Amino acid sequence: MPPNAGGGGSMRVRHGSWTVGACVLVGLSGAVAADWATYRGDNARSGVTAEAVRAPLHMQWTHRARHAPRPAWPEPGRELHRMTFDYAYEPVVAGGLVFYGSSADHKVYALDLATGRERWSFFTEGPVRFAPAVAEGRVFVGSDDGCLYCLSAADGGLVWRRRFGPRDDRLMGNGQLVSRWALRTGVAVEGGVVYTTAGMWPNEGVYVAALRAEDGSVVWQNDSSGSMYIAQPHAPSYAMTGVTPQGSLVVSDTQVFVPTGRNMPAAFDKATGKLQYYRGQPDTWGDRWGGSLAFAHRDLLFGGNAHVSADLDVMTGESEPWPNDGIACWTAADGKIRRAIPNVIVALANGDTLYAWGNDRVSAFDLPKLLDGTKPADCTKWQVAHPRAYCMALAGETLVVGGRGTVAAFSAADGKELSKTAIEGQVRGLAVADGKVLASTTGGEIVCLGEGEVAEPPVVVAGKPGGLEAGLGYGVALGASDALVASVLTMTNRVYCIDPDADRIAALRRQLDEEGLYGTHVVAIQAPFDRLPLPDYLADWVSVEEAPAERGDHSAAEFRRILRPDGGVAEVPGGERAAAWLREGGVPAGEIRLEGSAALARRGPLPGAGEWTHQYADAGKSGASRDAAVTLPVEMLWYGDPGPAPLVSRHWGGPAPLCVDGRLFVIGQHSIMAVDAYNGRPLWTREAPKVARYPVAQKGGTAAADGDSVYYAIGDSCTRLDAETGQVRQTYKLPPPPAGDTAEGYWWNYLAVVGDTVVGTVHKGEGRAAFALDKATGELRWLFPAKETITQDAVASDGETVFLLDRTSQDAIDQAKRRGESIILHGRLTALKLATGEALWETDRGLTGRVDVRAANGVVLVTGGGRMTAFDAATGKMLSYAGVKMRGFPVIVGDTVYGEPFAYDLRTGEPRMRTHPLTGQSLRWDFRRSYGCGAVSGSPNMLLFRSGTAGFYDTLGDSGIHNLGGVRAGCYVNAIVAGGLLLLPPADAACSCSYSYQATVALKPTASNERWSVFTAPAAAADQTIASLALNLGATGDRRDAAGQLWLGYPRPAGLPAPVEAQLTEGA
Repeated sequence: MPPNAGGGGSMRVRHGSWTVGACVLVGLSGAVAADWATYRGDNARSGVTAEAVRAPLHMQWTHRARHAPRPAWPEPGRELHRMTFDYAYEPVVAGGLVFYGSSADHKVYALDLATGRERWSFFTEGPVRFAPAVAEGRVFVGSDDGCLYCLSAADGGLVWRRRFGPRDDRLMGNGQLVSRWALRTGVAVEGGVVYTTAGMWPNEGVYVAALRAEDGSVVWQNDSSGSMYIAQPHAPSYAMTGVTPQGSLVVSDTQVFVPTGRNMPAAFDKATGKLQYYRGQPDTWGDRWGGSLAFAHRDLLFGGNAHVSADLDVMTGESEPWPNDGIACWTAADGKIRRAIPNVIVALANGDTLYAWGNDRVSAFDLPKLLDGTKPADCTKWQVAHPRAYCMALAGETLVVGGRGTVAAFSAADGKELSKTAIEGQVRGLAVADGKVLASTTGGEIVCLGEGEVAEPPVVVAGKPGGLEAGLGYGVALGASDALVASVLTMTNRVYCIDPDADRIAALRRQLDEEGLYGTHVVAIQAPFDRLPLPDYLADWVSVEEAPAERGDHSAAEFRRILRPDGGVAEVPGGERAAAWLREGGVPAGEIRLEGSAALARRGPLPGAGEWTHQYADAGKSGASRDAAVTLPVEMLWYGDPGPAPLVSRHWGGPAPLCVDGRLFVIGQHSIMAVDAYNGRPLWTREAPKVARYPVAQKGGTAAADGDSVYYAIGDSCTRLDAETGQVRQTYKLPPPPAGDTAEGYWWNYLAVVGDTVVGTVHKGEGRAAFALDKATGELRWLFPAKETITQDAVASDGETVFLLDRTSQDAIDQAKRRGESIILHGRLTALKLATGEALWETDRGLTGRVDVRAANGVVLVTGGGRMTAFDAATGKMLSYAGVKMRGFPVIVGDTVYGEPFAYDLRTGEPRMRTHPLTGQSLRWDFRRSYGCGAVSGSPNMLLFRSGTAGFYDTLGDSGIHNLGGVRAGCYVNAIVAGGLLLLPPADAACSCSYSYQATVALKPTASNERWSVFTAPAAAADQTIASLALNLGATGDRRDAAGQLWLGYPRPAGLPAPVEAQLTEGA
């Protein structure tokens, strides 16, 4: 975990007795004998073996897994996917056995190479996404459950297991229950040492480790690479982040390379584990280095290089390669770029030849010429046409290419096609051993190809997936009883079963596996009842096998911790005694009721939790929720879908998400997606073409939500959906047009839902009118015609009153421009009673150049041109706001308005002040973020924005900016605080910058102080007295202690200046 102080992280190093060779990378072409004992054949991931295959290749047998793979990352849509490491079950071969791991049923399998039949299988406790590695009769495999397993290759018996992280802590990740420190790089074994990583989110802690293969003891472990203040992909950009392991490790004689998802691999010293480099920011703007595939050859490291993508409409499904997609190669020793090679998507290197697929061709290139800068066309040794390919292997003199529905073999010398075999699905993995080729597909099949025709190649089916009529939601069964699990499955569609008895867990797994339900519907975990390895807020339903008041090994607090707020139910046997036990364990009495012989505890809302109902938080457009439950620091609760594919392209500035009653509504370009905010479970998707208007900054949001419904406006109507099911409940129509006009060309612009009223504006060329409808009936309550124009951004409501700015029309502006005349932009602000439309007051003071209206806490703000004018909401009296300036739009939190980078008193416009942490002097409050094109949103305790990565300013504790490493915030508003959570759907669709992940994430408050912030303040002048200076020597970042003392990490990293210059003197 990121440490609290010292050394920028504590890297524990224990040296083994193994030796280190010369300082070069060598692809170990040809693993021992006929084996293919690790991913791509060797630890350099060369994909090369001396083992020959004889073409033509014929199908020998097919092994069909019970379940198809469940990849972690969905297709991004607008770009070539850079994280496809688990699209197929990657096979490895050793000693006549084929080994693979399953991301669906969480098992490791061994098959007979001769027949494809299962020899043995072994259950882990999470998805297995990477190929095992085999050495010295043992199988080493990492799982998303946070453990590295060492198994007997002969029978699958467990030799040893090592769990990473300080505790068994799990969360929902990519739709499955995984460890907070999932193993997402596979393993590499060499010289009696196993190399692996654990953890993928820098804020949560990242481990890069070398273990002794004999017993799993530590040779060295680096736990500091997740906490660094480093440059980010979009220059000039810095953030507190770190290495994000995601992709198969590459190991050379002297280095360990860790792929980092969509970013460039990080390099570690193989002997000590010291980080050598992690170049998260490429050399130039046009570089998009990175991807989960990497391989080494000689002194080079190869990896992906994506194109610079334009803003595009939604594209779903698999993307074809784009022009200029390709690979890059770097000098392994220092990570400096050697050459970017476009139109090369799949590649391997052998000697002086680079074999590649790209641009619908399989090619062989002269590698030295390529590295010298010669154009690829002038380096070509041979080239043949071939449709989409995904993987390749060089077996002796034969190049094997796996593609879309085929496995083809070519002569490596001249490119002559030797054979082509049709295979159903996409071939994403290859292995070569014993003269055979094993091809793995996205459908979960492993096909064995070899010499000689087989009249009827056998298909070995591992079993059929289980089918059942299940409920909805996530359930927890406390007790490994098949009857209990079956009962919970009638209430939910995914069950996590906990029992401390290993034998009961093993028996339940076997039974459910035979029924085809294990992994996909039920997961069983051995763990004590009073320390459940489950995340907060996971369960919609919890059932208990035996009365906990009788057993004495359960915890009522644990029951409540894992229940979903605002509706999660625990069924506890034991009647009134169970109810008393729950009350004594801290469950509020108001949440408990008796039903038959059981006590039911239904969890209520989180105290202090708020909601986000409109584009800018509320109908008043305050830009901040009232959620006081979320304070910094925060930790990961879940991550996964929705991904970027259905969302609005990033520069177009799409709509913000909404969140009410624990339901997160993500507004796509042509759809609305509902997700359980507490556990990430998809609820429903509603197709709604053109539901998103963009840029929102100019066209406004089109959606709103309340406790039971979601509303969206398209064309001349507004649709009301049931928030629980996504079904249409009601449709509202615009008021009829004025006499003599037709409805053609009119459309619904502004939308707000306030209590029992739906508020909107009518647009036809200009904003023609504002109106209010009865929410229940759709009947018109009032209509306010515009004298000139009422645009979508010129309306706000505080719940009792609607405020409208009727301002100079665009038509008048255009006419003046055509005539060459100047025009004074004017406006009239009117307050209307929400219920009746009665005018309460109006004013035209201070409105020159103002275009946007916001209302909160008794004040109406009208903004434009980086300035604000304020009025008393009750009377219309103009308030003093002299000299108040801002960037973006204002964010109103309580009696403070934030206008980046400053803060002001909402009623007086006076600047907010703070105490300089070093001098003790009073100075103007401000915050300074790193590069960030997006807007600012807020809550009572923080501001949210882009600062290199996603960033959150701690307004409560004034500890500075906290970053979420690995993801970027959007180009407008996509980070919100609601439901007691910090929610961040992706807003980087079509962004090819090398941020590691594109996903929706949910964060919750944590008591951990192992989170670094970045504090900035104006530097103290040379003649100022330093009243207090606390330096945290060697610390990665900054933090405040429990007493509020600010501790500055020192020395300061590049890009982060200190508020005071300090020089340490030896002996001082």
